[in-house]
Amino acid sequence: MNVIDRPFADRKVMPSSASLESALGKMYLHYNELILIVSKFKATWNYTPSGGWMQKIADSKKALLYVIPERKSFIISLTIRETERELLLKDTTILSLQEELYSAKKFSEGYHLKMGVSNKKQFAVAILFINALIKLRCIDK
Repeated sequence: MNVIDRPFADRKVMPSSASLESALGKMYLHYNELILIVSKFKATWNYTPSGGWMQKIADSKKALLYVIPERKSFIISLTIRETERELLLKDTTILSLQEELYSAKKFSEGYHLKMGVSNKKQFAVAILFINALIKLRCIDK
């Protein structure tokens, strides 16, 4: 999706709770639930000319994920390490994402995944994956 199509493409206007609720509509409830799940990580808003405003969720070493608000939906974008990918491919709680894990494009920093969230079912799948990743990252420390 082109940055022009995103509700937060203006560098001068950082998203607020009210503007997020307006843009996300019914998905705002799921956005808040996601933010609660990742609350032990630091959340910061960043602007990129190619993507507009996105929220980075990270610990002191690595980004866990990015939340990219769209109209009536949001995207969860993340990169996983090789070892995390291998372990997640064996995780039976996230079977519905196995194909995405196998086909994820590899970059120098790891495998990139994008999950669109525009309904309750997509959100549930994304949360299962994020919880599994958080569990791996916490064991890693």
